[in-house]
Amino acid sequence: MRNKLLLGCLLTLSLVPVALTQGGFSAPGWYQITSVKSSKALSLDRDMSSVVQFPPSVMEFQAWHFEPADPGFFFIRNGVNGNALEPTAGAKSSVVLAAPFQGTPSQQWRLDRGKDGNALIVNRNGKALDLPKGTDRDGVRMQIYDVNGDSNQRFMLRPLQGEFGARWRK
Repeated sequence: MRNKLLLGCLLTLSLVPVALTQGGFSAPGWYQITSVKSSKALSLDRDMSSVVQFPPSVMEFQAWHFEPADPGFFFIRNGVNGNALEPTAGAKSSVVLAAPFQGTPSQQWRLDRGKDGNALIVNRNGKALDLPKGTDRDGVRMQIYDVNGDSNQRFMLRPLQGEFGARWRK
């Protein structure tokens, strides 16, 4: 019985890293989040709260810090001001903002594995981060929508090296 319990624990522990590698994610830290559909990166817009897409660049407004929250969830905070991804409401098509960090459940997200191995970013209420209609237009605001796993809901996470968040991190 003890050996079966030990084997079960080891099997569970060995699966944890696999579950966290979707879309390029390996551990909490700084990432650029890029849409599989449009190949554009999530960006903080000039108003410092809208979450939009623009061509990728290694700039602080496209740097997102994944911090552990409740088990299996993360806070996703922007490098410019530390604001966290948060939908404006729980209904599908609700706009996602970078809101002042409060550490609330509405700011918690989990990473699910998409059908191509890339990440689905799913909020605490079970809705996925979604690029409306899969457009490739610059400046389009992100939303949440029912999880369907289509390419407009899958994201690549590219680890970033650098000193992001200096204005808000301790």
